[in-house]
Amino acid sequence: MKRPAITPAMRLQVLKLFGAVVLCQLCGGSVYIADAEIDHHQALIDGGSHDFQTNMRPVCRPCHAEKSAVEHKNNAKAKRLATKHSQPKQPGTIKSRGFQGSRKFNGEINWRAK
Repeated sequence: MKRPAITPAMRLQVLKLFGAVVLCQLCGGSVYIADAEIDHHQALIDGGSHDFQTNMRPVCRPCHAEKSAVEHKNNAKAKRLATKHSQPKQPGTIKSRGFQGSRKFNGEINWRAK
């Protein structure tokens, strides 16, 4: 699924919603409007909406990078576990050097020469 882009108009709407002085919604630090990044409060992959009024907020670049890294790590782990548990388990094989002979019907063993 292709991720919808945050358009410049959406970006402007989010910044207007939070006022002229933009504060990072994660750490509370002030951010220049040009440097503010728009973050989805709940990630799209986790079921969040692409609505600027309910799910988007301005954040500073370091906070956004840290939050995104944690989300990507958690989603990758969940995806790995889902594929691991969805595959049927293959029976294990016993590693041995093999039997070096043959057995007769009466129980005697004929050893092969090496």
